[in-house]
Amino acid sequence: MSRQEPMRQMPFNIHTKKQQQKQQQRRPGQSKALDLGLLDSFIYNQEGAAKPPPGLVLRPAVSLAKRPETLVKEDEPLYADIDPRIHWPQPRSEAWHEAKQNEIKERGGRKAQFGKAALRLRQQRLEEGEPDSFEETLPDKIVENPAWVRMLKRLHNIEDEIAAVGGANGVGKRGRRRAGDVGL
Repeated sequence: MSRQEPMRQMPFNIHTKKQQQKQQQRRPGQSKALDLGLLDSFIYNQEGAAKPPPGLVLRPAVSLAKRPETLVKEDEPLYADIDPRIHWPQPRSEAWHEAKQNEIKERGGRKAQFGKAALRLRQQRLEEGEPDSFEETLPDKIVENPAWVRMLKRLHNIEDEIAAVGGANGVGKRGRRRAGDVGL
């Protein structure tokens, strides 16, 4: 019995003449005979496999090394499902390449901006200025729901009352003074 090569996965169906002839010869309900000796040999000849049961005769190990693919000859064109506008390089002028290199250098290294997101966010908030009310800082999804807004107003008022009483001695959760607190 000859060993069959596993078919490669392709996005389309390609059949050789031999495969088409085999498919035409096969009839529904007909199956191939399974060579159990070959299967046993394959299992027990693997690295780290258990010893075969007594009396089982193994065939020599079969090499499953990949054979070089000769499906496409060097001179034949290769047809693939690609968009050449994306996958093929575009001809660019020398000036364009210089401008691109300068753009890349201006960006800085990979980690030039590492850890600076919080700093940029803080600067952005300072530029926008202090909001007139806390409702302006809420996302649209929450502003659209009046029950959320009522609850947040209540919590905001409770926070103001605690600050007015001098709760936690004017010190926030992390041990820092809150904005607007007068320290000694």
